[in-house]
Amino acid sequence: MEKPSVEQIKQIVRNLTENDDPIVHKATVEKYFTPTTAFTHPIVNVKPGPHSIDAFKQVYAVYKVLTRNISIHFTHVTIDADNTRAVIELEEDLNLVFLPFGFARIRGVKFVTVLDLVRDQGDDKYYINIIPIEAAIKYLPFGFVYGWWQGICTLTGSVVGSGLQMTGLWDTA
Repeated sequence: MEKPSVEQIKQIVRNLTENDDPIVHKATVEKYFTPTTAFTHPIVNVKPGPHSIDAFKQVYAVYKVLTRNISIHFTHVTIDADNTRAVIELEEDLNLVFLPFGFARIRGVKFVTVLDLVRDQGDDKYYINIIPIEAAIKYLPFGFVYGWWQGICTLTGSVVGSGLQMTGLWDTA
């Protein structure tokens, strides 16, 4: 991004969630995210590293295969004055493919996240580096189990995502 804008941030989120085209996902991730991007979510945790963008794409492939009819409603989006953080508050409506009959719509899943934006000195553009979506559950008694659960889900998402990409069911590699 030359200079991050609220509309650009909204479009990036929509491309990753509402859009069902794997080509659009791949183009969005490769255009707007750093190769070492990290992603922390209540279910998965992609740690920053040399090839973490690949794990990020694989986790999103599983998310897109398991969900349908995603609709995002932005409550609040703001970017700080020095363009290093974007705060997004949104609600998500979706259908999970493994719920019977397809009419079981999950509505109003609320997320608040802060995007870390970094400026690349080479091309003078801004890229998304870290997406943390915090979950209160990790602060509850036995919250340490939460970390194990995240690890198992991340590993499963990476393995299943790789399989989806290798078989051509979701091609974002």
